[in-house]
Amino acid sequence: MHQFMSSRRVTLGLLAATTLCAAPVLADLEVALDFGTGGGADPVFTGTFDGSSGFIGFGISDNGVLESPSIELGGGVTFGFTNVSGWNNTDGATGDDPNALGKDHLFSSALGADDPAGFYISGLQTTDIVKLEFLDRFGGEAALVTFNGVQTLVDADVAFTDVSGGGVTGMTSYSGDFTGAGGSGEGNLAGARITVMSIPAPGAIALLGLGGLAAGGRRRRA
Repeated sequence: MHQFMSSRRVTLGLLAATTLCAAPVLADLEVALDFGTGGGADPVFTGTFDGSSGFIGFGISDNGVLESPSIELGGGVTFGFTNVSGWNNTDGATGDDPNALGKDHLFSSALGADDPAGFYISGLQTTDIVKLEFLDRFGGEAALVTFNGVQTLVDADVAFTDVSGGGVTGMTSYSGDFTGAGGSGEGNLAGARITVMSIPAPGAIALLGLGGLAAGGRRRRA
């Protein structure tokens, strides 16, 4: 009888640990950015696009200037560009008009015809899964994005394009750049969607599993 109860406690603990390992990964952070120019990157899109709403304006101070803007996304995570320029082509679009999202943009080649613009995301945990998506400028514009060593053409207009292969993990920061569609010249990006999903570190899972073991033991002794 005693042996059966001990085996039962171990089984309960293993089930608890297995359940934790198999738990779905939840999105801890999802931010949609509307690239543009002006103090607040105006006008900021206020509608829903490709399933996302609550866009945040992000960009540079004025048309044509060369800057390196960054934004705190939350939880110590920062996203930014280096040597990027931009332009507002919204032509009077109101905030609920998709053109407020897809017409103003950031562009590469501000330093010269073949100079890419860099970008980065930092402040991550090594266990975080990061999914990065970009939106090209409406109207036949595009950008060739290199992220984590992989090139992706962003040229959809009607949806975000995933440049992270479904998500990257294992590092505390990532970087990339973008150019024109052919690998040089002017590339144009109108927005981004950044999703950071956190999973427990192996040590945390082990500790929680031990907690399940202890709880099972306490229940049986009671």
